[in-house]
Amino acid sequence: MEPLRQRAILAALPYLVSFAQTGQVSLAAAVLGVPQPTVSRGLARLNELVGVPLTVREGRGLRLTRDGESFVRHAESAVGTVTAALAELDGRGTGADEEISIAYLNTLGSTTVPVLLRAFLAERPRTRVALWVGSRGQCLTRLEDRTAHVAVVSHPPAGPGVQTVALYTESLVVLVPAAHRLAGRPRVRIAELDGEPIAVVKPGYGLRDTVDNLFAHTGRRARIAFEGDDVHTLAGLVAAGLAVSVLPASGSPPAGTVEVALDEPGAVRQLGAAWLDEPAPPWIEQFRSLLRRRGAALARSATRRGGRPAESVAGDLAGS
Repeated sequence: MEPLRQRAILAALPYLVSFAQTGQVSLAAAVLGVPQPTVSRGLARLNELVGVPLTVREGRGLRLTRDGESFVRHAESAVGTVTAALAELDGRGTGADEEISIAYLNTLGSTTVPVLLRAFLAERPRTRVALWVGSRGQCLTRLEDRTAHVAVVSHPPAGPGVQTVALYTESLVVLVPAAHRLAGRPRVRIAELDGEPIAVVKPGYGLRDTVDNLFAHTGRRARIAFEGDDVHTLAGLVAAGLAVSVLPASGSPPAGTVEVALDEPGAVRQLGAAWLDEPAPPWIEQFRSLLRRRGAALARSATRRGGRPAESVAGDLAGS
């Protein structure tokens, strides 16, 4: 490989790694401290340099290709090696070796997580942050195997050995095409979706468990037409007239869709943070303290979804 091409690829690796870890170009840019267009151009340039597409456009965002998922493992190793070497050279006695790892749902990457991090880094600016995006199950697995210090998920687990902080709740709605028979209704029961093709998130997501339970209580099974990882893609399928979906209320549904209130007990998604109840370094304890003191207020300020105050559902979370 030509030296110039190799150096250009190495220079672009942080864009790919940050995008893979956060799942969003905007959040990758925030982590790297560069403008969003810089990350977008860096990813496009990396595709050209490598010679195969590592990322492709999906809806309004990007996703890794199969080649990208394979390549990013090597990229993470390369970036991690250089980062560790720099920390060894420059970080002694400066606090630069402080790092916290946070796992979270992809729907929280553009709202809740950045607001929490902005408040934390204002208190402890030299702490490095590693971000991992995934399903509820994947986030909790990272928590259990201690590759994440905090998980921000729906319906955070309660029980011995785990501490949780309630952040806020979201009402669930039925998202339907604008011309759908239910589009003019003020509210709908889950049984009225019987026979409808439905787009849902894959198993492992807390939202999928909630949707499955809503149907189970009616004695019916959802007619699942599409499964995905990204609620934006599911909403796009609804806008195309291919399905309906049960999603958190946004207040501003995509063009060509209508949100109809879901008239069912338990048609909410409860968001919170969880961590293992064990000693941690001071900077991680400081983040936990921030979550206890200000987490609910910060999270509510980051969303316009109008969920109930977290304090009112703390008992629900403790008993879930």
